[in-house]
Amino acid sequence: MEMRSDFKYNGFVAVVGRNRRSGSCAPRCNCICEYVYGRKWRSLDIKVAGRILFLYILALFAPYTFSWDAFWTTFLLYLLIGILGITMCYHRLLAHHSLKLPKWLEYTCA
Repeated sequence: MEMRSDFKYNGFVAVVGRNRRSGSCAPRCNCICEYVYGRKWRSLDIKVAGRILFLYILALFAPYTFSWDAFWTTFLLYLLIGILGITMCYHRLLAHHSLKLPKWLEYTCA
């Protein structure tokens, strides 16, 4: 089992594995993934980081496409999904079994 220690990098404390060759706690490369996860970037890490970066770039264009109709539609769907979908159907019905419904409605919600 590999020994782990805390390593401070730019204000963040991350867990870094010991270098097997030298036995020191110094990171083996200069990439941030090595500091945070104790390993090198894999192709999946790069794909996920690229997709997240793409969504942030798309969010920069959101103020140019704003409309009140879209806002209220999104807000009402959020309430519908949040209150009925998560709170009633998933949490109370499936997790706690504290909501009693007719079978047809229970199957519809689940």
